[in-house]
Amino acid sequence: MRDRTWGFLIAVCALVGGLGGCGEDDPEPDGDADADSDADADGDGDGDGDADGDGDSDCDPGPACEPADDDYRPREGDPDDEPYADCVADDGDYHPFNPESISTIARVAAFETIADLLWRGGTPTIDDFTNALTEYSTAEGLESRLSRREDVHYPPVEIDGEEVQCRDLTPDQQAENAERCVGPALIQPILNDAFDAGIAGEDPEVNAARIEAALVWFLYVSSHKELSTCVGSQGDCDSGWAYFTGGHQRDETQLGLAAYVQALEAETFDRAFDGVLAVDCWDDLDPPAGDPPARSNLELRDLAISQLDRALLRGVALIVIARLEALSTAEGTERAAWAFLEVLGPVLDREATARDGAAAGRLAAAWAAGPDAIDVEATTCDLETVFHCP
Repeated sequence: MRDRTWGFLIAVCALVGGLGGCGEDDPEPDGDADADSDADADGDGDGDGDADGDGDSDCDPGPACEPADDDYRPREGDPDDEPYADCVADDGDYHPFNPESISTIARVAAFETIADLLWRGGTPTIDDFTNALTEYSTAEGLESRLSRREDVHYPPVEIDGEEVQCRDLTPDQQAENAERCVGPALIQPILNDAFDAGIAGEDPEVNAARIEAALVWFLYVSSHKELSTCVGSQGDCDSGWAYFTGGHQRDETQLGLAAYVQALEAETFDRAFDGVLAVDCWDDLDPPAGDPPARSNLELRDLAISQLDRALLRGVALIVIARLEALSTAEGTERAAWAFLEVLGPVLDREATARDGAAAGRLAAAWAAGPDAIDVEATTCDLETVFHCP
């Protein structure tokens, strides 16, 4: 297997601690391991890896990463000042449009509660699954948004030439458009089955891992979706920030997806937060006008979203790589690690196909191979190479 840095191994142990962790010989960490605006409406750690994917390995992911010339770089003072003019985000903080009503913050807090119940505290009990389901299905909570979540990487559904939201489709129509209607068609069935099985006392670690992976998938898709769709609803920008960080600034304790990413690679977390600020900067420079509200500089919005998504995808890849590490090093947790990988690994297939078709084919084959046949080193190398730069 790959010979990775101690810092990365510590992060792996922390992330899979609820699944049995790493063996006693592994190093231990020093510390504890929309608006969906109401109209539409994650593990702490300071990782110290680097975004270049360097380490003692035969895998060569490529040259060192550099920000694109048109990236928003608030940590550098955005020296070129192009294409972003001076804006509110230059101070390094996200500036909520409506800070008093960001309902997404409560949803990410619910994710943290579910994590404590199911995968951070040892083998979960039937009561743990029951309580986690209650947390998940709270009114206006995670389930309410997940059940209608769309993945805007894919084109909208059209019926008779008119765009239709997934929540207005029948279950059969959602299944026919599963990639776009990702919440109801793909993520929700995984969660329903895993909650039912866990409450029945079946394979608690495996079903907890499936729930974890499905919710991480939801957080990634939601961060991207909400920040992409705040053209007319600025509250969606707030929701996207909150789905990533739990509603926290860069120098505060992160929750949800941001906590996973920061624990594994600090620079990738910072690059993702820069991407959130890029959207905040665009929102400030191109405020909505008219009725219905419209923007005049969607090209800048698209640049900001592209910067954000590069870093988010690198973050998801790091989470998958960490679970591959657990698959090959953590005794007694192989089935749970594989259950997680079966859900989250294929989430990267779309972008892998766009970047490197040959590597994407190998990755798809890896997720189909099973835990005993997968080549962990080769799969990790493909992920590091395809998703090299945040």
